[in-house]
Amino acid sequence: MKNSQKEPKEKKSSKLWQQISPISTATNLFKTTSNSLKEQSSLNLDFITRGFKTVIHRSQKLREMNNPKLNKKFNPDDFDSVLKSWGMDRGDLALVKRGLSLELFSYFIVLLFLAFGMYTSNTLFTYIILVVVILMILFVMLARYWRLWVLRNEEFVFFKDWLTGNY
Repeated sequence: MKNSQKEPKEKKSSKLWQQISPISTATNLFKTTSNSLKEQSSLNLDFITRGFKTVIHRSQKLREMNNPKLNKKFNPDDFDSVLKSWGMDRGDLALVKRGLSLELFSYFIVLLFLAFGMYTSNTLFTYIILVVVILMILFVMLARYWRLWVLRNEEFVFFKDWLTGNY
């Protein structure tokens, strides 16, 4: 009687052992890991290809904007097409002008803090870093001021022509 009772326990334990044996556990773990890696790699590949498509699309748009033969929408003589290429219309003009003026003012405040930092620092490395940052901010301010000038005068002038005064 004891033997007959032990046999079902042995059968149950052998099935249980097969389920939790190191080989079956490793096999199941390998299968789930490989499936998740396949899904993850396909997601990463999709993300990378979408990124490349975006970069290519942006470079094509820039090439079209800078090449008058390819750019049919941009007409420097028509101010509305300039606004459209910059992503705005006449209704947004006052808000954009105010935003650019506020941005120029905030850059000026940052420049004042950086100039104070140059005055108080005493190492060459700090001077070099601050000069580089100040030059970058000045160039950004110059570009923002050009855009504000174009919007205020409602006439498009290329940046290089505006810098040299050929307008």
